[in-house]
Amino acid sequence: MNKPSERPFAVFDIDGTLIRWQLYHAIGDELAKQGVIEANDFRQVRAARMSWKKRSSEASFRDYETALVSVFDKAIGGLPVTTFDSAVSNRFEEYKDQVYTYTRDLIRQLKTQGYWLFAISGSPAVIVNKLANYYGFDDSAATTYPTANGRFIGTKDLAIGKKTRATETISGPAQRRARGQRWRW
Repeated sequence: MNKPSERPFAVFDIDGTLIRWQLYHAIGDELAKQGVIEANDFRQVRAARMSWKKRSSEASFRDYETALVSVFDKAIGGLPVTTFDSAVSNRFEEYKDQVYTYTRDLIRQLKTQGYWLFAISGSPAVIVNKLANYYGFDDSAATTYPTANGRFIGTKDLAIGKKTRATETISGPAQRRARGQRWRW
């Protein structure tokens, strides 16, 4: 096979392009189910989600995401990594095959044609990396949450978010690809 730098490459967004939902949201649901996200906070998230699903306003999706991110970020500070990993494992098993068949088949087709495949997502890296491995991606980028002493410290590093950041996110793996390296967060 050609060196990585000689292979064509393709970039896939995971949430809503491969997976039929968003992994970040699925993990938020699991954390609420486990009691990590407080019930009252999660009721507010569910109300915002239903407002979005009913398309009650043009801002309803943004309002829902803002509510979810707020309670997610509040809940993760100080959370044991093992608790989060349990939520991730549960949701990975539930969602790993809930995909758009066109995208899944395109990934398989491009892989057999020798493409270098890169997955990108705003969801947590721990679940994105599992999914990227499951579908045979060569590299991935996603949101990371620093830890100390087995707990999350309450901050995050977004892999994507602004146009310039998306460009930076893709250029790093492209440079590694040119050197024939593989790397994951």
